[in-house]
Amino acid sequence: MKKIFTFLSVISFFHLGAQTQISNGGFENWDNPTASNAEPVGFNSNKTGSSTAQIGPQTCFRDASVVHSGTYSVRVESVQVPVIGTIVNGNVTTGVVNAPTTNKADGYIGTVNYSNASDVRRMPFTARPDSLVGWYRYTQGGAAERGKVVAFLHVGNYYDPEAATSYHPDSSANKIASALFLTPVANVGTWTRFSIPFTYYDSRTPAYIMLNITSSNDQLTNVAGSKMWVDDLAVAYNPA
Repeated sequence: MKKIFTFLSVISFFHLGAQTQISNGGFENWDNPTASNAEPVGFNSNKTGSSTAQIGPQTCFRDASVVHSGTYSVRVESVQVPVIGTIVNGNVTTGVVNAPTTNKADGYIGTVNYSNASDVRRMPFTARPDSLVGWYRYTQGGAAERGKVVAFLHVGNYYDPEAATSYHPDSSANKIASALFLTPVANVGTWTRFSIPFTYYDSRTPAYIMLNITSSNDQLTNVAGSKMWVDDLAVAYNPA
């Protein structure tokens, strides 16, 4: 029995390893790692977002001291803009952080840069996984704060939120699946695993995956200091 179990475990491991995975989900590879626009390869923060978004402070950091595995994790942190006082939500995404105006309510994540329509950022992903998994830690900046990790499988361009606004079209027809993880409304001081199933809306094969991580789920938060660490972000597949 033990030999059979071991054999099946090897087959299962090989099957899962051969499936499509998130690029740089362990956050080991970084662009400009010591600069204020440090970002994981394949991911973007407000410092490389639309022109107005770039005005905000650094909110995405390479962390070598709080790590689940490997050498680094990603830390996103909600930060107050000096003098003005506006809070910029900690963020990192495979898309573009867009701020069409200085009004936080107008901000959104998209695959197209609001300031430059030729700047399209999409992470290729052509599979239908069962769930989104990863490890996180969280520190609240205020009593109601919680962090978020969300994934969208899509074709074409996609926007979060997807409903049409004055600044982008409706992209709901391009969404194939989504998975949303929200932290508890509490501090989480040790590395904790999350696993969230994808909800599929149709049978199409995705072309891309959009991943958005933020330290403040409330886009309009006026609280600074919330911090979210994420490491070993991946997708899981049910055995055939």
